[in-house]
Formats: sequence, C-alpha cells, structure tokens
Amino acid sequence: MIYKSIQEYSDDDIMNIIHNGNDTELEEISLSVGEYHTNYFFAQDVCFFLLDNSNEKIRANALLGLSYIARRFHELDTKKMISLLKLHSSFKGKNLERAKYAMEDISLFVNENVELP
Repeated sequence: MIYKSIQEYSDDDIMNIIHNGNDTELEEISLSVGEYHTNYFFAQDVCFFLLDNSNEKIRANALLGLSYIARRFHELDTKKMISLLKLHSSFKGKNLERAKYAMEDISLFVNENVELP
C-alpha cells in the first residue's frame, strides 16, 4: 500500500471532479470528502453517487469515504448504502479487503451491524 496524503477540496472542485474527473480523481474524492467535508449530507451524497460507479476501485474508495464519515459524524444512511451496494456488490482482491474493513468501521461507528450484500 502506498501512503498518499489526502487533499481537501472546495465544493466547486468536488462537483467539477464528480462531473469531469478521471478515474484517479474519482478514486480520491470520496476519501477527501469523508475526511474533511464539514457537511455530513453533502459528503455522504458524494460517496453514495460514487458507489453507483462501475469502477470497482472507485466503489471501494467510496465505502472508505463513508467509513470516514461514520467515524467523524457517528451516523450514516446505512439503508441507502446497502441498497446501492446491491447494484454493484462484487469486489475482488484488495478492493474486497478494503470494502470489508470499511464495513467493519461503519458498523463500529454507527453502532449497527452492516455487511456487504
């Protein structure tokens, strides 16, 4: 695993990346909003949007972003998260590990047992 610091983005930059960003930017944006964004609903919605992406690494990082949100705010719309995961629930290799760890953290911080569908 390579450690890379997470950059903080403005709302305009976030929206620009969501609509025009390449895969690398989309992989990183959910981590940024999860770690730094002060608006719980906005950060959650960005990650939910990225959970619907066909790219497995983007989806795995969106789950990590959601785990950061759960850690910071101690709440998350887990029903919506699970319904989105059912659309694209296959993870493999490192992404499966990342998704499982994220789900464990989410369960811990929102005090609710959630698992990959």
